[in-house]
Amino acid sequence: MANVTESQEWEEGVYQIETTDAILGGAGGTANVQAKQLANRTKYLKARADQVDAATGGSGSLAARLNAIDEQAQALGIDMQDMMGATLKLALDMATQANHGVKSLRSYQQQEGSVTLTNRGIINGCTVSRNVTAARNLDLAPGKAFAKGQTYRIAQKEGAAAVPINDTDSAITVKAYLKESGDGYSMTLGVTSTSGSVPVGGIHIYNITIPAYHTQADISAVSLTSVRRVEPEYPILFNNQSAIYIPINRLRNSDYQITLEVISATGGKIDNSSVQAHSRANNGFSLHLKSAADAATVKWRVNHLNS
Repeated sequence: MANVTESQEWEEGVYQIETTDAILGGAGGTANVQAKQLANRTKYLKARADQVDAATGGSGSLAARLNAIDEQAQALGIDMQDMMGATLKLALDMATQANHGVKSLRSYQQQEGSVTLTNRGIINGCTVSRNVTAARNLDLAPGKAFAKGQTYRIAQKEGAAAVPINDTDSAITVKAYLKESGDGYSMTLGVTSTSGSVPVGGIHIYNITIPAYHTQADISAVSLTSVRRVEPEYPILFNNQSAIYIPINRLRNSDYQITLEVISATGGKIDNSSVQAHSRANNGFSLHLKSAADAATVKWRVNHLNS
């Protein structure tokens, strides 16, 4: 036996069975029309009753719930609303001050960052000169270099690298550098392009200044300026330690604490004591590497809580 199919809708009227109607059963039969319409109304009213029950919010009736809401609204009078507004404003002001305090702490009283100090240079030799036969070429003298905490052999080579032309109306400067040969123990000469820079791992040894509109084979007008860092006592003693300047947000004075931590390095023995701070000022300081290691990444922190 099947039940009448119900729909949640309000029927505007209930059909009156006439004396002339044939009494038929089934889903569309006249004998079931009234029952279906009444069932639809019942389902509709049941849904509305469920909404009312939900609106009571646990109260005994909807009226009780409305009375409770009205009492709560009356309790929030003008004075109460003003007090709540003042309390909220005070909380927001305190939060703003706290945020400014945190910002000040991070930007000034406590500053931190990380830097990488490279430690590369020449032990001896490795001078660069103009080649007298090959057009726009440079010769490299033999010597020794150091990088990555190890030494590299540099063999003498004529025509080791070419000087780029300059077809502009002003002088330009490019850089000559040593680069690994690929065998792990020797280096050769390279020259940057007019818009390039020394690649990672290279050792900058000369600046090459090319006059305006210089495209001819003869490079006698091209100047070679050595910028080599020469350390003949490597790795025992350094004449010029690898150093880097760290700018900081300006403080009232230079009486701040510096904490250093070595994160990583390549080659050579290194620990936190191998990096030392020098030239302390209220707007920055320099770090010096006292080790044969290369590519030393150092985390630094400045504390100045009394400023």
